[in-house]
Amino acid sequence: MLHATVILLHGYGVRSAFWEPAHEVFERHFEDVLVPDIEMDDLRTMLDWTASYVTERAGEIGKPVYLVGHSLGGALAAVTAAQLGRSVVAGFAAIAAPYGDRHVSGFLRFLIRYRLIPGFLARGRFFSDLTPKHVQKRMFATAVPETPELQDTLFAPRFFHTDMLTAPAAQPAIVIASACDRVTAAAQSSALAHALAASLHEFGTERGVNHNDFIGSPEICEEVASLLESFFAAGPSV
Repeated sequence: MLHATVILLHGYGVRSAFWEPAHEVFERHFEDVLVPDIEMDDLRTMLDWTASYVTERAGEIGKPVYLVGHSLGGALAAVTAAQLGRSVVAGFAAIAAPYGDRHVSGFLRFLIRYRLIPGFLARGRFFSDLTPKHVQKRMFATAVPETPELQDTLFAPRFFHTDMLTAPAAQPAIVIASACDRVTAAAQSSALAHALAASLHEFGTERGVNHNDFIGSPEICEEVASLLESFFAAGPSV
């Protein structure tokens, strides 16, 4: 176990309950695991709230914390680390985080905005059979609608954080991706790792890991948490 505090940052359309399948796993690898509900009314609120929360927690414990974000949360981890520096953030991980340009059709945006995609179809986009069906359903049951303002920002042709993350990270940083991710292409996560001069750990096609399997699959979550414990332990002592 690494004697450090790790903050788990959720992504778009979910809140802290998304991490429930992974919480106990991370608690076996880190001394203290915090899972906040991020305020996400719009982009500025999301960025400011995350930075404030991380700063306050690091101040309370008297040393820097580690950030682990999934999907949009991975982008938040990287942006927050760049903003706050090593005195607050000791290191971070971005799991299945996008970077660069994107294209979302107007029809798909309409379906997403009004939550018109049937659950069984949506789950197939986010999970593989590595995550038990009852866990998939439980995780999807925690989904929340985001504001039109945040949707407009996140569905733009270029991910908001791309032009904010153009220099090597000041902290030890790792990007975790999968060749089978149907939501965030591995090439996008690889581009993020390159921009940050971060380590890259990619699950190959033979593993079959999809976007939310990183959190929902007991096997994959344990592998990720163990990897992060070792990676952060090898960095500067805090």
